[in-house]
Amino acid sequence: MGENIIVPTDFTVESLFTVKKFLQQNPDAEVNLLLVHGYRMPLSITELLFFSKAAQLSKLAGKEFNEGLTILRNKYTHQRITINADLFLGYNQAAFQNFIGGYRIAKAVVPKSYRLKSTGDNGFDIMKFIRKSDLKVIEYDWAISAGLPEKNHVSELLFDL
Repeated sequence: MGENIIVPTDFTVESLFTVKKFLQQNPDAEVNLLLVHGYRMPLSITELLFFSKAAQLSKLAGKEFNEGLTILRNKYTHQRITINADLFLGYNQAAFQNFIGGYRIAKAVVPKSYRLKSTGDNGFDIMKFIRKSDLKVIEYDWAISAGLPEKNHVSELLFDL
């Protein structure tokens, strides 16, 4: 049973480089990484009736993102890690504190210069909640080499940064 760490994501392959950098920098870590994205619940009763968190997660995490997760899990099989994804459905700092308390999260691993992208009308970046929380924040900066043969593809995760 490892340490629980939150990693903000926008469900792009680029956001997985933060996870990759963390795993490269902490080869002996036993951790449970929780990739989290903010999502505003629908306001209409009809939309709420048919809202499913699992269905929304599946919709947001596309084929490339899931392939990227598989690559990371396979590349770092020697490390004792688990990687899961979830949505933060709250609207304020108190809800975020409850969210991280429920998962017993003490640290956040965030990208230093990469800015998370919007995932549609209801998606939002949770970085402001992370910064205001009492979590220990670890920042990783990474740059993708311009000389990679598979630029902007999931296979970039196979190359060392």
